[in-house]
This record gives sequence, C-alpha cells and structure tokens, in this order.
Amino acid sequence: MQRKLLAVAALALFSGVASAATNVALGSTVTLSGASFGDSGGWCCGSLAAASTVTDGAVLAVGTQWNTGTVFWTGNAPSITMELAGASFVTHLDLQADNNDDYGVSYRDVGGTWHSLTTISPHRSWGLDNGSVDFAGVTATAFTISAVGGDGFYSVSEFAAIGTPVPEPETYALMLAGLGVVGFMARRRKLG
Repeated sequence: MQRKLLAVAALALFSGVASAATNVALGSTVTLSGASFGDSGGWCCGSLAAASTVTDGAVLAVGTQWNTGTVFWTGNAPSITMELAGASFVTHLDLQADNNDDYGVSYRDVGGTWHSLTTISPHRSWGLDNGSVDFAGVTATAFTISAVGGDGFYSVSEFAAIGTPVPEPETYALMLAGLGVVGFMARRRKLG
C-alpha cells in the first residue's frame, strides 16, 4: 500500500514538471527592429499588421498577398524578435511568410548569447506559404527572424516554436522536497 501511495505521489509531483510539446512562442512579446517595416516598394493595397500578430496563432490563407495583414518590409536589415515567457526546449519551428524568400532564425540561450539556428524557406508558390524545420533541440529564451535571401520584399504572418517550457530550479527543489516528505511518511507508517 505504501509503495502505491509513493508511486502516485511521485507521478503527481512529476506531472507538474513534464508537459506535452506546445507552441511556446504563442502570445510572446514581439519587437520589430529596423526602419523599413511597412514599406511595400510600391505594391498595391498593403496593410502592415501589428507586431503581435506574428505570435497570435492565427495562420492566414496560403496565397494571401505578401503585404496584406502581415509584418512586411524591404531590404535585409530589419528583424523580428519574439521574447518567450521563459526558457523552453524547442525542437520544431513553423513559419508562414512570403513564399519566394529565405528567412534566418537565431535563438538566445539561457546565458543571453545569440546563436544562428536555421534557415526556413516557405514552399515556393504565390503569396504567403508555410515552411517548417525539425532539429535536435535547443533551450531558448527568444528567437529572431531576419531576411537572408530573396527578392527584397519580405513578410511574416506567423511564427511557432514547438517545445516544452524548462522548469525553474525552484520547481525541482519543491518537487524533491515533496518526494522527501512522501518518503518520510511512508517510512514512518512502515515503522509504526
């Protein structure tokens, strides 16, 4: 009986630490850096979306005009940074962006150092399309997207980083303390 109680308690404690992979970038704070956001180079009818739409979870229809309801710009200098709620272990990225361009993605580690991660090239069609990449995994606190090749007209509609939040050290300390108490109680019952 005591072993069952201990096993149930351990599962309950660990279930708060382990979680299923999810979009850890959803709703993250988005910052635009650069001077040419909203410049569509003379293309008709464009409307610059709010920076927050990049992580709002709403994917536009494939084929939507590149400068309609997106964060768009000209030139390679601008970048989009997504600040995650906390450190997360990420193994997959999704990007909806202008189809005929290449986008470099970098991440910031828990020590604050930026690293180049990958290049995503959405499917080659017309307008917006989707691209994704799987990798071994990184622990990130933020991501940055920048243009690395294409026709000079760039846009991003949606960014998703699939992974799991990394628990803070305090979470592990509480979990271990809880296991210690459960073990102490089980041992006390056995002796008493």
